[in-house]
Amino acid sequence: MKIFVVDDDASLLGFMRRWLASLEGHEVCTFENGASAVDALKTQPPCLVVSDLEMPGMSGEEVAQAAARLPRPPRIVLMSGDRERLERAGKLAEATLNKPFSFKDLLSVIESRDCVSSS
Repeated sequence: MKIFVVDDDASLLGFMRRWLASLEGHEVCTFENGASAVDALKTQPPCLVVSDLEMPGMSGEEVAQAAARLPRPPRIVLMSGDRERLERAGKLAEATLNKPFSFKDLLSVIESRDCVSSS
């Protein structure tokens, strides 16, 4: 499954990329900002987008809204350390993750249903 991970925290982004790529069958693309992720959505649509909410420039909410406008929208998981903001943005996502979250929680969200990539 193709997964986009969007977060301005380079350490978390690198760790998630390595961890998710180690799971069989996942192609992971990482983005340090929302604008880059939205550009890539148009040319390499993923099955799943995992995005932080609070990033400079384009927010995770904006990434989720752009993804929802695709002909075949990906599943969206939003993550944040701001629980109130995460609750408000929850309607844009299939699931939310409070930071810090366990990778067991992330894995259960990823494996919650099958996804067939449109690429």
